[in-house]
Amino acid sequence: MKARPPEANAIWEHFQFRDVKSNFFKAARSGIETVFIWKDKEISAKDLINNELLPLAYEGLRKSGVTDDEAYACLGIIEKRMKTHTGAQWQIRNFRKLRDKLSVTDSCIALTAATYENQIRNKPVCDWQDIDLNKANKYLVNHFSKVKQLMSTDLITVFPDDSLLYIDKIMQWYTINHMLIESKKGDLVGIITSGRMSELKQNHIDFATTPVKDYMKRTIQTISMDTEINEALQIMKSLHITSLPVVRDGKLHGIVTKNDMLRWLEFKES
Repeated sequence: MKARPPEANAIWEHFQFRDVKSNFFKAARSGIETVFIWKDKEISAKDLINNELLPLAYEGLRKSGVTDDEAYACLGIIEKRMKTHTGAQWQIRNFRKLRDKLSVTDSCIALTAATYENQIRNKPVCDWQDIDLNKANKYLVNHFSKVKQLMSTDLITVFPDDSLLYIDKIMQWYTINHMLIESKKGDLVGIITSGRMSELKQNHIDFATTPVKDYMKRTIQTISMDTEINEALQIMKSLHITSLPVVRDGKLHGIVTKNDMLRWLEFKES
């Protein structure tokens, strides 16, 4: 307030309310990457902070008797964030890097673990380093033991009367190898794999008119959420299957696939 410029005394004469409203919404959506309307001109959030707001803040502190060193102790962290990253930028960048190798769930876990580690070390966000993938893998291995920590929960299911053509399109679109079939009550009643679908195509089955219930596998090996990962791996090996639906009280909660297990083993080896 000490360094407030004269025009701020009647600020409504210098800024249109609609511009202020627009700036607010843009900042909420884009954060530090926002471009504002400021005094009838476009200006990036970084330029606004560096060239307008920070100088005013330093000037105000000096007028209040604060030394330059004390002022930097208060405002220097903001300057550093302008040169490095904000917390939101760090999270988005690292999440996208983790997603190149990890699932959504694993990426979120690794991101949360790294955030917590930085916080307990009392590091300001501007000093946070990017997450090391090997370190993230080790964390996941050391803290994962149950199937519920490895399984995929973002499931796509169909009904027994849905056509093979419909299911084939879904499997291609989402690049999945296992389609789970549920009853109208939510009970798991079947499963069909991409391998089985390929066999049916070779046998010239009419996908458009044939319901999946005619060819789905009805006898399904399932596991509980608290099954040990190593136990689930042994079940898959012994039965020569590539997936294990995870159920609780007869209801489907997730699935563990061959790819999940390969990822798990890769974690352990690394």
